[in-house]
Amino acid sequence: MNKNDTHFPNLSEFLFDKIAEKILAGKYQEGQKLIETEIMEEFSVSKSPVREALQGLMKVGLVQYKPRRGCYVNTISATDVVNHYVVRATVEGLAARLSYQTITPAKLQELKSYYTMMKEAAEKSDLRGYLASHDLFHGFFAENSNNEILIDFCKSLRIQNLRYRMQFLNIDISHDVLTHDDLITHLESRDLAPEGYQNLMEEHIRSGLYNFQNSYIGKN
Repeated sequence: MNKNDTHFPNLSEFLFDKIAEKILAGKYQEGQKLIETEIMEEFSVSKSPVREALQGLMKVGLVQYKPRRGCYVNTISATDVVNHYVVRATVEGLAARLSYQTITPAKLQELKSYYTMMKEAAEKSDLRGYLASHDLFHGFFAENSNNEILIDFCKSLRIQNLRYRMQFLNIDISHDVLTHDDLITHLESRDLAPEGYQNLMEEHIRSGLYNFQNSYIGKN
């Protein structure tokens, strides 16, 4: 065991986060081979947590394993992004419907706090801060769905979404933040049936697909 293996109780999760950050930031490029020994040396860790982290990154679609060749940063096509949004709209719509039926006033305030963080980041033109608070906002619905499978699946989709947004989309965060108003308003007023709130979330997610189609596919 490397001396640093004892510093983090969940070392593989720590490495997962660090490697994912580098992929999302473009420090690890598409198609780049991720060499275990180099990661071990960079973070002063042993092989086991590195392999566990890479397996986790494969599950969320950031890394691809090629037999007898090793792990590589996954490449992304326009079709991948379109398929992602189609699935994400359905899955997050379900999470919204399930959570809509159980949200307490205290939980609503939690969601509003994430929305405030998004607006503050948008006012500062802080893209990374905006994407981080945006992730908390959308993660809220899955976390309150009381469905562990849905929670894990939504987390995987949101990690992929971060990469797609950073790589492909020219995001006007001052406008993007406003598209979340209705999600707060209708959750607060409870003027929709659960299925209506599900439809609202699905349409909200699909707006990201329309943005991608207009800003990327239309120019390529």
